[in-house]
Amino acid sequence: FVITRMKGRTDVPDGEKIEELVKTGASVAVYLSAGMTKELTERLMAAGIDGDTPAAMVYKCSWKEEKRYAGTLKELPEAAEREGMDRSAVILIGQALGQSDGSTGYDRSKLYDPSFTTGYRKGDR
Repeated sequence: FVITRMKGRTDVPDGEKIEELVKTGASVAVYLSAGMTKELTERLMAAGIDGDTPAAMVYKCSWKEEKRYAGTLKELPEAAEREGMDRSAVILIGQALGQSDGSTGYDRSKLYDPSFTTGYRKGDR
């Protein structure tokens, strides 16, 4: 995950703008931006991120008022507004969250593949 935030009262350096960060293909964790889910979604989709990309938002994590959203990027702003998640939240976006069918959306690391031999174990193939 790339950890970032949206521009609020404090600017974000040019190289750290959300459009630049998602070019890496990494999933992102966005803090201090819960009230900006519509702008965040619009900017990510304009940068080429598919609206069906997995997204999650946790509001007031570990508090008794905790709320969670898990779905897609395109549905994030509506869910955040509907649930009143406008501050004290982290937003996660990307394939690291997995797909609705339970798959990860990317190939498993060969390092952990049972057939791969490492200094600690012999592969099974």
